[in-house]
Amino acid sequence: MWTGVMIALGLLVLSTVPAYGQDRRGGGPLPGQGLGWSAFVEGAYLHQLSGDVDEGGRYDVDRAAIRAGVMWMPDFRRSVSLSFGYGFAGFDFEGNNGLASLNPWDDVHSFGVGAFIRWGLDTRWTLFLAPTVRWTAEQGTDWGDAMTGGGFVGFAYRFGDRLTLGPGVGVLSELEDSASVFPVLFVNWRITDRLGLETGGGLGATQGPGLTLNYDVSPTWRLFMGGRYDKLRFRLDESGPAPAGVGGNRSVPLFGGVTVNLNAQARLTLMAGVDVGGELLLDDEDGRRLSADNYGTTAVLGLAFRFSF
Repeated sequence: MWTGVMIALGLLVLSTVPAYGQDRRGGGPLPGQGLGWSAFVEGAYLHQLSGDVDEGGRYDVDRAAIRAGVMWMPDFRRSVSLSFGYGFAGFDFEGNNGLASLNPWDDVHSFGVGAFIRWGLDTRWTLFLAPTVRWTAEQGTDWGDAMTGGGFVGFAYRFGDRLTLGPGVGVLSELEDSASVFPVLFVNWRITDRLGLETGGGLGATQGPGLTLNYDVSPTWRLFMGGRYDKLRFRLDESGPAPAGVGGNRSVPLFGGVTVNLNAQARLTLMAGVDVGGELLLDDEDGRRLSADNYGTTAVLGLAFRFSF
């Protein structure tokens, strides 16, 4: 899965796919996914309301992402998928002080391709492997200078019908920075028949692990709440305050919402949340830090969808 498309646009913050590509309630495939070959398309839109930047000014951002792919599932314990995704983040700065006064970047685009392999080694152990390549840059940038890659690998152990748990590690190259290495914890815990805790990533171009608590009101309706670490770095164009430099945005999104299964092949998710601990970063083309401005807690609203074929 694409980190950020890990699956990751932050989404920035929302995981629309249950852990490991399985339905927590029964351990089988997701709605609309049978054995053999299947296809899917999923997307999301989020609006981050205007927030104050510590050094002065304000900013808001609209994000959207879409991803499509194919999956091969020979049995319920093994699957291989390949996906292609696009993400958009439109930033709007205003103010006369600090980073906001520079209007450091505008529209950021992301393209990525990734694979996700879930392979049951036996009845207890499962291997997970997810390589990815992506390009993230402001509009008008040389895309050859915006490529990063990496992925994550890990194992999970099935302790019983209700708990699967295991460690992993993710490694991603960074634009004008050392590679990012972060731990990954695979969790799929059926606390009760209705309540579950599971690993969640995001859809789009950000990176960072997360955790989601779900409650199944019925086979159609699911409530959820969770959080994750969110990070985005992107190449800048030649016309801004840091020509060919690198912009960055990192925060901890906390969110909640509801998912409704419209039918066996389609579902819709509505969510709301806040971004806390946010920071905007500006580096030059050699990776030297030019500015780092914290911003206040900001509200986020969004929706997501998924169709399987």
